[in-house]
Amino acid sequence: MEHLPVVAIVGAPNVGKSTLFNRIIRRKIAVIDDMPGVTRDRNYIDSVWNGVRFTLVDTGGIIPDTKKELDLEVNRQVEIALEEADVVVYLADAQQTPTYADIEIAARLRRGMNEEQILLAVNKCDTRDAELTIPSFWELGVGKPYAISAAHGQGVAHFLDRVVERLHKNYDSKGTYHSYSLSVAVIGRPNAGKSSLVNALLQNERTIVSEVAGTTRDSIDTVFEYEGEAVKLIDTAGLRKKARVKESVEYYSNLRTLRSIYRADVCLLLMDTTEPLTTQDMRVIRRVKHDNRGLILIWNKWDLIEKNSKTFDILVKETRASFPELHNIPMISICALSGLRVQRVLDMAFAVQKSLNRRIPRYELERAFEWWVKTNPHPYTVGEKIKFFSIKQEKTNYPHFIVFCTNPHRMTDAYCNYLRNKLVSTFDFTGTFVKLDFRLPGKARNRGGDEDVTGFVKEYTL
Repeated sequence: MEHLPVVAIVGAPNVGKSTLFNRIIRRKIAVIDDMPGVTRDRNYIDSVWNGVRFTLVDTGGIIPDTKKELDLEVNRQVEIALEEADVVVYLADAQQTPTYADIEIAARLRRGMNEEQILLAVNKCDTRDAELTIPSFWELGVGKPYAISAAHGQGVAHFLDRVVERLHKNYDSKGTYHSYSLSVAVIGRPNAGKSSLVNALLQNERTIVSEVAGTTRDSIDTVFEYEGEAVKLIDTAGLRKKARVKESVEYYSNLRTLRSIYRADVCLLLMDTTEPLTTQDMRVIRRVKHDNRGLILIWNKWDLIEKNSKTFDILVKETRASFPELHNIPMISICALSGLRVQRVLDMAFAVQKSLNRRIPRYELERAFEWWVKTNPHPYTVGEKIKFFSIKQEKTNYPHFIVFCTNPHRMTDAYCNYLRNKLVSTFDFTGTFVKLDFRLPGKARNRGGDEDVTGFVKEYTL
């Protein structure tokens, strides 16, 4: 799966970070207000400039030396963004010379990043007086200050040219950003054995392994080689129930875990065999599905239970009976500490990645679809018959199909599941969450009418 580089916008409160964010993506997503600190959370969105694609991150304002809990949390959010960023856009305000906050932020950037990763933009250069302050920003020691006006767009295009220059060296002639062949996130509840699994996969003690739940606070990335392929392994902090997240450090560990799911191709949900699958685990699975990632369910600590030759098969059968959404999700039992079946995990992850990227020839897909709806038609609906026309696969890095038919809003959940199961079993989409959209065909769409029907999408919820 393709991974995009990250560009983070940071700076003090009320310097125009969200305005620049919206200017770059050409959409109004981040909330803009004159009150400092309106952006408390991080916003992520994929963007493109001159053919170079990247993920843009809008952060809350950094407030040095603050003791207010909310401001401290915003600062921690920024720290997370800086850890992820390939390039940092440091935004300052031209309506005044560098402030104490600007100096402290610049010092933080110099300590944690190399010079090539930082670009300084001085915003609100709308007047001649504002432009006169530009030379004073050289004293921050983070390179050339670029004069821009995010509100009016002045200088933004030239500045973005400089941003993509820093990113472009990681792209090939086809515009693909290269980093690794497979990205795997190890997720699960605290003390399920995630760090033990990572150590077993890497065959060294890279992370601290402890019997105390919650030892791993951060998401830690390691790139290693497996059978000639570069693999990025993300060891995350355990996801806790929201009601139990009291310490701010735990709150940000949860944020890192959710971000790690987004960054991965395949997620390894590690379960303690001595504990049943819970609603919280299903929420994690729902997040994996929401981000269109692959999934493998791993039952760890297999050595701690009494078992026979049928124990695992019974466990799988009971799990899928209780949670039908997992019917095509592969499962494996392991013992991370002893290494039992651990190496099979990576083979399974590569297989799931292959399923995610699988493209079905158009003729083969339509021929199979025609047979499915012919041998098992949709149940009769009074007054609004459903007639199927065609199916196509979208050009995405996960299995996404569009079915064109009449009256898509009358499609039953049971028939949606029938078609989804056929796609999974016929074309082997093991370990993935197949997305199906049901839409009116083009000519019917052009007749006008109910827009909700025209753009109807049948969603699967876990």
